[in-house]
Amino acid sequence: MRARFASWFVCSALIACSSAAEDPRPDEWLASSATACKPPRLTPSNLPANICDIAGTKELNVASGTSLRIDPGGTCDALVPQGDGLPPICVLKYANVSIDGLLQLQPPLDAPRSPAVAIVATHAFSVTGTVDASGQYMDSPLRGSVGPGGSDSRGEAPADTGKGAGHVTVGGGTPGSDVGGAAFGPTTGAQLVAGSSGAQGVGLGVAWPGFPGMAGGAVQLVACGDLTLSGNVSAQGSNGFEGGMSINAPASGGGGGSGGTIVIEARHIVSSNANLLAIGGTGGAGGALYMEAPPVYVGGGRGGAAGTGSNPPEAGQSSGGLQQCGPDGCTTIYGAYGGGGGSVGRIVINVPRGESVPTIGSDPPASIGVVGTH
Repeated sequence: MRARFASWFVCSALIACSSAAEDPRPDEWLASSATACKPPRLTPSNLPANICDIAGTKELNVASGTSLRIDPGGTCDALVPQGDGLPPICVLKYANVSIDGLLQLQPPLDAPRSPAVAIVATHAFSVTGTVDASGQYMDSPLRGSVGPGGSDSRGEAPADTGKGAGHVTVGGGTPGSDVGGAAFGPTTGAQLVAGSSGAQGVGLGVAWPGFPGMAGGAVQLVACGDLTLSGNVSAQGSNGFEGGMSINAPASGGGGGSGGTIVIEARHIVSSNANLLAIGGTGGAGGALYMEAPPVYVGGGRGGAAGTGSNPPEAGQSSGGLQQCGPDGCTTIYGAYGGGGGSVGRIVINVPRGESVPTIGSDPPASIGVVGTH
């Protein structure tokens, strides 16, 4: 008994238990010490239980001032089904991950659907730059990309209305309707559920309708060891576009996309000034009405604010009217209404039982839970 206690005391006093990959003790110490000193391995919530047991063989390094784009529909180390009609998870496994620049997790342009993404580091995981899984447009309203795991169907606002997309809450509506896209997805657990895209605006004439915001993606960061987090992780829905102006029938703004899901699971987290964002996108402004003779300009309504952890998404606003009077009386003319804002998504942080989570900036506020070990 005394020998076993001495072994445990030396092991505990000299070094905190760490994974075998980073354990500096000589092999003979490990062989002679009590096996209980070795820390348990992480069992991620929605990935194979043994994923941390076998060391990764690749390195992922994004240097400061550089960027790297990864297509979740490309080569994956594993493709893990989720069930419940959700897309699978593309697992990208590495020995070490260091993100000091910008890592974009972006499906191909106009892809209808792609897998969610889980990045796994079996040794060191550091994010001092940005991991971006947001929905976005590239260089024009015609070249949109939903975030990883996103689609245009779940929680989508009714077509051609300019309403915002739903996720955790309903999306923002349009004037006369407080409700946009439906709420969907779990409220607990660690499923990787992306947001959805908003609805395109209404264009009755030659005016170009406001294009919708794109869905925020679903991303999971798994640190089998320590996670150093002092950068940004984003799964935001993008903003809707402004409706086109017209001399008689301006178009309404597009609805904002909804935020996706961020899941972080680590054996231990060291964080400073980190920021996690899964908010929705703002609705696009309504198009203006204008006339050349006599010169008249009526601006469109404001787009609804995006959903955040503090506030639900707003409905798009009506245009202020302008009264015109002539020999036959007076009439009021309006610009088009703005699009509704997109719903907020979810953020989940899980650590082993007994581990504390440092203060991490998060919108919406993160749900703190327990990740399994074995």
